[in-house]
Amino acid sequence: MNFSSSHISMLENSCWLTWASIFLNIFFTSGCCDRETKARHWN
Repeated sequence: MNFSSSHISMLENSCWLTWASIFLNIFFTSGCCDRETKARHWN
């Protein structure tokens, strides 16, 4: 049971880090690039 709960906690932390890195990536991409570069990046 203890292993299970700690394993779930680890998954939650890694999920949070994944979303945080995605958010920061989008934030810096949209903040540092102009519209044309961003459009090329997404397409």
